[in-house]
Amino acid sequence: FFRPCPWAQSTMECTCFLVKPDAYAQREVILQHIRRNQFFVIESKEVHFSQVLAAQFYAPLHADPQYEALVAFLCSGPTLALQLSKVRAVRVLGLLVGPSDPDKARAEAPGALRAIFGTDPIRNAVHSSANPQEAKRELGVLFPAASAKQLDTQGYLQRALLPSLVDGLSSICRSKGADPHQLLQQWLRMNGPAPEPNYPRAILPGHLLYQDRIRDIDALETSKSMPGAWNFRRSKEGPQVWGSGQCDGPGLTQVVEELTTAGCETVVVWSLREEPVVYVRDTPFGLRQADRVEYAIPDLCTHDSAVLQSMGHRLVEDILEESAASGQVEAWLQVERDRGERAPIVKYNFEDLAEADVRTLSEKCQDVYEETGVDVVVQYCPIPRFGLWTSYDLVTLCRTLKEVHSQKVGHLFQCQTGICRTALAMTLAHAVLQLIHNPIALPKGLPIDESSPSLQAGEWKAVQALCKLLPNGYSLKALLDTSIDSCDTAFNLRDAILDCRNNSQEPNKHLKANTPSSWAARFPDIDRGVDFWIQYALVFLERYCTLLLCLAWVHEALPTNFSISYGQWINQRPHLLWPLKELQLI
Repeated sequence: FFRPCPWAQSTMECTCFLVKPDAYAQREVILQHIRRNQFFVIESKEVHFSQVLAAQFYAPLHADPQYEALVAFLCSGPTLALQLSKVRAVRVLGLLVGPSDPDKARAEAPGALRAIFGTDPIRNAVHSSANPQEAKRELGVLFPAASAKQLDTQGYLQRALLPSLVDGLSSICRSKGADPHQLLQQWLRMNGPAPEPNYPRAILPGHLLYQDRIRDIDALETSKSMPGAWNFRRSKEGPQVWGSGQCDGPGLTQVVEELTTAGCETVVVWSLREEPVVYVRDTPFGLRQADRVEYAIPDLCTHDSAVLQSMGHRLVEDILEESAASGQVEAWLQVERDRGERAPIVKYNFEDLAEADVRTLSEKCQDVYEETGVDVVVQYCPIPRFGLWTSYDLVTLCRTLKEVHSQKVGHLFQCQTGICRTALAMTLAHAVLQLIHNPIALPKGLPIDESSPSLQAGEWKAVQALCKLLPNGYSLKALLDTSIDSCDTAFNLRDAILDCRNNSQEPNKHLKANTPSSWAARFPDIDRGVDFWIQYALVFLERYCTLLLCLAWVHEALPTNFSISYGQWINQRPHLLWPLKELQLI
């Protein structure tokens, strides 16, 4: 029943909190504020700081003009030190504590602890960790790690069990299932501590580290104002569904801030790619073969999200090992490309790479959270370029959308370019969210006039057949078309089918695309040939039919919380695949 909750994974944090000497006498009152804000006190102790211990604690501030005064004051009397745990503990405690200058705190946050108990920037009553890295360092100074056997019963519960169980218990309370004990067993099985990612073999040797961003990748005007986030857009109406290409580091930060401006408090980043991606000094890279830089490497593509994450960690490890061994890592960047021609690439050497320079997508999103304070979490949902998606995990996507269908949660879908697969995933999510909001009231779908079908409306023979075979088939098609139109800023699936078909009939006339968002509009001056246009027309028609089948599955599986996967559902209904056996552009 439970899958890992992408908006809750890795959200429990530990942080360091001090009640300084000037407020030590009021420590019980301050602790009441801590408990009222639902922090777990994992460990606490009274500390009498020596000069050495205080200098170690304030080591990052050594160059600060107030460093000596801070050290001297911390040594002036007893201090209460606490290790606290809570969802996003660092951020929440920072808001509770307030600005370091009590006067500023009284002006901006009069209810903050420093506003109530502080005197000046040195005697400001309390201390909290500035970020998760500092929290880890400070806790290491004051609370050296103890083995589980050294902890008493309460300490073992608070330190070893409680932080990880809170997410599971919260999920159970949200679902309000009939058998909570069974749900807890299932949650623990799905969300137990994961082993360290360990892909069994090196994947960098023999391959090119190839920059994701290529020339002419931008299809939208919005890319001009956000150069690091190509093809970034939102659905025109309805749920908070967003899409983009594989943003660089600053671009990802810009995108998250834009979603925050739109009212999102949490951003779920859905990675649609089947290949590992890493960030090297804020630039996203994939792996390519020297003679096929336009395409992902088949051997490194997978629909298993756990394997995909493991490969990403292994690629980071390979890059750092190569840098340590040779002092540099070769990467390949595209600098120029004529439309229709293979992209010329140039070599660039990254020198002296540190661990912080090379990040997986999950780690990069964690960096963005620490920079912006916005909850940013990653979910891997690889979608294939071709095929019916029957072996791919759509259950996690749909269950997540069901549990967090709030306007305060933004769903950001990303592939390399941010065009085709991103538009397909946005369309599916948009339609699923509409079904979740109102599973009974499907839009009214009218039967297709088979004597005079509208190809512009997607009324192809295969689509007609599916609408007849599926319960509520015409209504599901109407829902799909509504979502396609709402998410078509960069790509319209119906138009892509028709444009490719038209270009195959008159390839030498280079027919103009019906809309600027159509896929065929990306090739205005290329004679690709009849076979090219027919192939892609059939590919896009297959994708249209696949989305229609996915919505039929969602509509049936939604009441049971997707207890049956899309692949299982299709396998039980083989007759639904007959219209797709021999697709024709009629």
